[in-house]
Amino acid sequence: MVRDYNGRTFVAFLDILGFRNMVKNNISLAAQTLDKFYEIMYDECLNLTRRSATTHSSGMRDSIVLPEVNMIVASDCAVIFARNTESGENISNDLECISAFIRTVNSRLIRSDSSPSILTTCSIAYGQFIYEDRRESNYLRKNCFLGTPYMEAFSDNEKMKTEPGLCRLLRDNMPANNRISIPFFIEKDGYYYFYWMLRDIGSLGGFLKDYEKARQAIGRTRYKQLKEVLQRYCNIVQQ
Repeated sequence: MVRDYNGRTFVAFLDILGFRNMVKNNISLAAQTLDKFYEIMYDECLNLTRRSATTHSSGMRDSIVLPEVNMIVASDCAVIFARNTESGENISNDLECISAFIRTVNSRLIRSDSSPSILTTCSIAYGQFIYEDRRESNYLRKNCFLGTPYMEAFSDNEKMKTEPGLCRLLRDNMPANNRISIPFFIEKDGYYYFYWMLRDIGSLGGFLKDYEKARQAIGRTRYKQLKEVLQRYCNIVQQ
């Protein structure tokens, strides 16, 4: 069970691209897609929890305190947020932890050697966020999300359909004295784009060129070519 939360943090909304059409045209593939989505989300959340627990129990005074990353998955989407582990706002640690989670999840979802390969879109926003688990009975469960970052991430994710496979952080609500300096976050057009699929930032120019070429394709081949580009550049995390 995800514990209640009330604080300033990063909230990500991650969505499987093309799932509605999948349900309409191939219900068996849709079921396989959800099975893979849930399995990977669970695995990576468990892995992150173990790494965080190991860090906390190390006894090292100068060790990095990893934030706990929580997620609520429903159908073809997930709400992901970092639970602050220190007093104050340790923004760098929070974003680094949640982006590492998104990188690993997306890398595993899109793998061509693990069918079906899944393309996602993801938006991240920062601000005051409230989560409450309001279970009413055995027949009804309520999950309450309140706060600007959830609404902004959800709304921006709808716009991300024109940029399949990408992830970005909304810049407007970030504290004025905090500039993002985490690798693979590049400022552009009012966002910080997170290039989770790159092994090194030197590959960015080549990726953008190949991605834009694939995005110009017409019809069903467009998403196939975009997947192939992302798979080619993807930083596969070995488990």
